[in-house]
Amino acid sequence: MQEKKEKIFKAALNLFNTQGFDATTTAQIAKQAHVATGTLFHYFKTKKELINQLYLYCRDSLVDAVAVEISDDQDFYLLIRKIWRQFINWGINNKDLYLFFRQFNSSPYISRVTREKGQNRLKFLEILIERGKESRFLKDVDIDLLVNSAMGIIISQIEYLLIQPEKVYNQKTLDDAFRLFIDSIKKIG
Repeated sequence: MQEKKEKIFKAALNLFNTQGFDATTTAQIAKQAHVATGTLFHYFKTKKELINQLYLYCRDSLVDAVAVEISDDQDFYLLIRKIWRQFINWGINNKDLYLFFRQFNSSPYISRVTREKGQNRLKFLEILIERGKESRFLKDVDIDLLVNSAMGIIISQIEYLLIQPEKVYNQKTLDDAFRLFIDSIKKIG
């Protein structure tokens, strides 16, 4: 049963990324997933429900990739670098999920309730950011502003690496990219 749902997600990812939400029909998704249209509607009552569940599926994939255990004795800089690197790797290694996430992260098709569920899955980042602000490592600005600014930089870096895949394994490029990222969120002085 989960296998059919997975096929539907993969087909929807491909079609939403290439054609957009409005141009993609449920019949096209079912056909590409090699399932009956009725099977698609068994799992998702509407196309809007499908896109919202797909959004959470992408978020879960991202959370699985970047989630870390946070303890007081960890070096904060190294912890941030690890999470940053895992986020970059997720985008490079899961291109369809990343492209969907990028395209639909601010989409009106994603409901407020779904966004809140997605945010709750990233609570560990809020805890980490609060810890960084308390220790005066991170800039003392609104958490949402800090997260959105950091996400913008990470997304632009993933875009850069997708366009120039030969630089994914270039250590100087990665060091420069991380320095740009950390300088944008780190408290100066």
